[in-house]
Amino acid sequence: MRLRDGLAVGALIGGVMAARRLQRRRGREPVAARLWRFFGQDPARLTVVSCSLSAVEAPSVHRAIESWAQEHSAQLDIVGYQSTGLLDSSLRTLLFSVPFFAPHTSAVAYEDVAVGYGETVACPTHALYLLTAGRTRAVVRVFSAHGHSQLEVMADPGAAGKPLLDALRALAMHHCVYRGKLLSFDCQAGLRFQRVEPVPTEAVILPDETKAMLTRNTVGFFQHAEALRRAGRAVKRGLLLHGPPGTGKTYSAMWLAGQMTGVTVFLETAEQLAAIKQVCQMARLLAPSLVILEDVDLIAAPREAGRDPGEQVFLHQLLNEMDGMAPDAAVMFLLTTNRPEAIETALAARPGRVDQAIAYPLPDAEGRRRLLALFGQGLELQLDDEPALIARLQGASPAFIKELVRKAAQFALDEDGETSPLRLDDGHFDAAIGELLLGAGAFSRQLLGFPEVGAEG
Repeated sequence: MRLRDGLAVGALIGGVMAARRLQRRRGREPVAARLWRFFGQDPARLTVVSCSLSAVEAPSVHRAIESWAQEHSAQLDIVGYQSTGLLDSSLRTLLFSVPFFAPHTSAVAYEDVAVGYGETVACPTHALYLLTAGRTRAVVRVFSAHGHSQLEVMADPGAAGKPLLDALRALAMHHCVYRGKLLSFDCQAGLRFQRVEPVPTEAVILPDETKAMLTRNTVGFFQHAEALRRAGRAVKRGLLLHGPPGTGKTYSAMWLAGQMTGVTVFLETAEQLAAIKQVCQMARLLAPSLVILEDVDLIAAPREAGRDPGEQVFLHQLLNEMDGMAPDAAVMFLLTTNRPEAIETALAARPGRVDQAIAYPLPDAEGRRRLLALFGQGLELQLDDEPALIARLQGASPAFIKELVRKAAQFALDEDGETSPLRLDDGHFDAAIGELLLGAGAFSRQLLGFPEVGAEG
């Protein structure tokens, strides 16, 4: 061996030995030695049971372990270990005992785990949970890499490992951080918490019979789902909300999301349906669940319409998932569309996929009056002839009326400057209607939900 090579090898060995001395000074020891002390025997002889964790289970395992320890009056110690890449791919590989390269214990590292929109808790990572309950001793580990999570249990006696593994999975689902939350999922970002501003009930302005039908088929249905299941009735369900643009389908879906106490809500758009299989799997796990699919006509047009091949794949996946949902799965699909006539017959006309269609009409005179009052909150409406304005808005959608009030406020600011409260009169609404209806053209009127020009009052 040349002198240079000998010096390099010597330096390497010296560095390793120095690292070992530093580890000893810091109180670290090989993981194998730590577990030998814990079990009082060679851990390599003990049985290890394991299972894969779904995306909804993994973040809740820490809570599950703490809950199990509390229920069984068990002692719980958390021991960190040095991440060694390939050498920590399983609990058994942590017992690797080649001198100088064996995985060692270390301080416990923590990472912030999302438990809600803008909420996180610190959970151990690269950690071993040492549980002692009576004569049972067990080591639990959660390993996550490349989007995959594994739960492992090493126990003495070995027969205790499988029951503990099953108990922890059940507790992880019971304490699941995603249950009862508003979520979305796509293939790139994964599962995410969403936040939607609460929608007050009085702000959902629909005909009384429409609102009652919507409530009965959603909130009321989930309230009675367990009784229906006991009576042998199916509790999976599909609803279709349809009507002209701007009539409040998405708005009322957001209202429903806030009314669903204890129900997990998935909010998905047509562009996210590449992940519909994963969404439905999670909806089953977190049932009762509501899956909201907006603008479903974008991927559910008739098959002869010459759709993009990718959209056809998404449609087939959606149909398969709706068909494959067990009758006793408390999962509801809420689909919205502006074009019910454009939806594939196989989706809209087959029982068991869509069970109820609810039409969203344009508001009548009383509805338009209530909408004007709703969107005028915080403003001072000084109208000499409110009935004439209401009549003039025949055929207008809620979205159009909302934009009308905003534009009238802009005209009031241009004319009177900033006042408190801002005063809107007939002239401001006349100017706003003129710009929205007469100056914007038919296409703009259609976008705002007012396809016909109202009579000039």
